[in-house]
Amino acid sequence: MADSLSFISDDDFDTAVAELVERVAAARTRSEQRRQNSVRDPFFYVAAACVLGLPAANLGSLSTSQTLAQATSMAIGTLHQRIINSMPGWQDPNASVDAVNERRRLVAEIKNAHNTMNTSDKNANIRKLEDYLKFRRWNATGKAYLVMVLPRRPLREESHLQNGVYAIDGRSFYALASNVPDALEQVFEQLPARIMKHLPQSAVEQVDPDALDLCNALFRQVHLGLE
Repeated sequence: MADSLSFISDDDFDTAVAELVERVAAARTRSEQRRQNSVRDPFFYVAAACVLGLPAANLGSLSTSQTLAQATSMAIGTLHQRIINSMPGWQDPNASVDAVNERRRLVAEIKNAHNTMNTSDKNANIRKLEDYLKFRRWNATGKAYLVMVLPRRPLREESHLQNGVYAIDGRSFYALASNVPDALEQVFEQLPARIMKHLPQSAVEQVDPDALDLCNALFRQVHLGLE
C-alpha cells in the first residue's frame, strides 16, 4: 500500500484528518459533559439493562452514544469535503455549495450518507444546486452533483434528478473528481494510520486490530458489494 495519495498532497490530507480527530474528540468531551450534567432517567436504564442486556459498565455511555455518533458522522462529512476540495481544480467556494471545479464546470453538495436527508432536505439541496448553476450561467454546460458518500446500495451509479442535477455515490464521485478510479479505496486504506498520527500513544495502543478488520469488511460490503 502506498504511503501517500496520488491526488492530494500529504499536508492537505493530514490537515483534513487532524480536523476530523479534533472534532470527534471535542464531540466526545461535550457528550460526556452533557451526560454528567443531565438528570439520568432510571426507566431508560432499566429498559436498556433488561431488554438489551447491557452490563453496568456500558449503561453510563449509552445515553451519549447517539449524540456522539451524529457528531462523528458530521465530522466525516467535513473530512470528505476537505479532501475533495484539496484535489486539483477543486475549491470550497465559501458559498451555498460544498465544492466547485471552475474549469470542468462541476459543482457538488456532499452528504455523508443517503439517510441523513428526508425528502424536504433532498429537494432543498436539489434547488440549491439548480440555483448555483443558474447563478454561474452553467445551465447548458455545467453539471451539479448531490453526493451521498455512503450509498443505499453498493453500486456505482449516477442518476439524473432534474435540470442538470445528478445523484451520485461517493465512490463514483471520488473517481470523477480525482480522475483516479480507486480514490475512495485509497483514502480508506490510509485513514487509520493517518488518524493514529494525531492520537497520543496511549490511545493508539487501545486501537483494536479486530475492530479495524471489521471496518475493512464493512467497506468492502458497503462500497464494493463484496461479502
